[in-house]
Amino acid sequence: MSLLRKSILSALLPVLAADLHAGTLTEIRDTIRNLPGYSRGFDKDAIRDSVIRALGQYLVLQDTYRGAVGCGCRLKGGGPEAPYAASSDIDPFRNPYIYFMGDSRVATLNSGVDIDQNFELSAPSWGGFAAYYQEYTPRINGSLAIGGTTSQNLRTHFDECAGGDFRRFYPDPNVVSHIQLEYKRGVLLTGGNDFKIYEPILRALPILIPLRHNHVLNNMNRVVSYFQAQNAEVLILGQTPFPVRGYLNTQGRMPTPLLDALGNWQARMDDRLRKWQAYESGDESTADRLESCVLLSIPEGGCNFHGSMRDYTGIGIYARGFTVAARGFLANQIQQWGGLGGPDNTWLSMQMAILTTVTVPFVIQTRNVGFVNDWHLWVDPYAVAHTGQWHVGNPVLYNDDGIHYSAYGHALLANSLMTYWDTHGWDQNEMPAAGDRCHFVTGLTHPTGQPSRWTEEPPPLPAASDELLILIGICLSTGNCKV
Repeated sequence: MSLLRKSILSALLPVLAADLHAGTLTEIRDTIRNLPGYSRGFDKDAIRDSVIRALGQYLVLQDTYRGAVGCGCRLKGGGPEAPYAASSDIDPFRNPYIYFMGDSRVATLNSGVDIDQNFELSAPSWGGFAAYYQEYTPRINGSLAIGGTTSQNLRTHFDECAGGDFRRFYPDPNVVSHIQLEYKRGVLLTGGNDFKIYEPILRALPILIPLRHNHVLNNMNRVVSYFQAQNAEVLILGQTPFPVRGYLNTQGRMPTPLLDALGNWQARMDDRLRKWQAYESGDESTADRLESCVLLSIPEGGCNFHGSMRDYTGIGIYARGFTVAARGFLANQIQQWGGLGGPDNTWLSMQMAILTTVTVPFVIQTRNVGFVNDWHLWVDPYAVAHTGQWHVGNPVLYNDDGIHYSAYGHALLANSLMTYWDTHGWDQNEMPAAGDRCHFVTGLTHPTGQPSRWTEEPPPLPAASDELLILIGICLSTGNCKV
């Protein structure tokens, strides 16, 4: 265990075990509230909760990467092996080659989460990525997307595998462990948890916020470096606005561009995948009743059905009732959800807008990487039209927690990604039929030298790391400011 981790534990554990009296809590709270830049509403309790969650994430999830992803050729299914006899021996290792990287917004598809009533599917062929990415499904691997992680977790794993040597071109797996990314393509969506987990600490000391944005940019650039050092491509996804309490499209209409995007996605779907899972499970009466409610626009009382957002979303997609389904669950569900019990993601959503904006000059324009930014499709049209709130996300695209994508959200993301992949040649695997450095046929010549896709990593920006924010959070919430 590193000295830094020991210092964090030594500072925090005695405090968590102590019986803090009301007088002590009040004194600490008053001290925090008197700090310059303190944002009221984020007191000692909120900050301590943030520290506990962040510490658990910091200590545990890095090990998750080590166990689930590993180094060397493990990402490619093992190796390096003795030379294979024929190209046909390489075929099992040529897929997948598109790797999702990031947090739970894409990692949920790893576990087969899908769109029936329980968001689970009985048949594995229906699960996860298969429900949204059609012919691309066998080409996709989600092992680098792990729920709860920050941008630092992924970067740290790559650094650990490579010993920090991000400029080593085409590392030989027989010589160094590193991490084999040659002929792979990466899709990166990260940065949400960098702000969500640490929100109370950042809002207590706003001076740290721009340094936190810099931290995410630094980590993105490092991940890009590891890919480009092996001539592998990276596509970065812009952030999306989250739903905010109180801004509701009560008319229940989806904007035309969003409908068009979802329609494009649906047009790609196989007939088997267009059916709602209730049909496949044999629950004909329930399925027929729900389809009638949606497609015929029968008033909810007449249907005698009170569905959740997930139910309505699944029905809308798999019964081909986009507009009517949107009207139904917006009018009957989201109004109550957003107005009374929904999460207030105003600050978080604004940070996602800033992060998307600064990613362009500091990463996209300097590193020769792809970029998909669909912010305009994810905003709530009612909030924009009536209040000018450009940072408010459309709740149609999110689950009840206002953070993770609904089936509509996953469909919208899939449509944008597959459109990019189609037009940029991602439907073709760049790995030669004779293999790569981990699995190869005798006589295969591997490329060497500086890769054609390589761009120099810019100098790191001044940043606030996960460790720094944890230590500051301990200091603010406990008064123990010794390292």
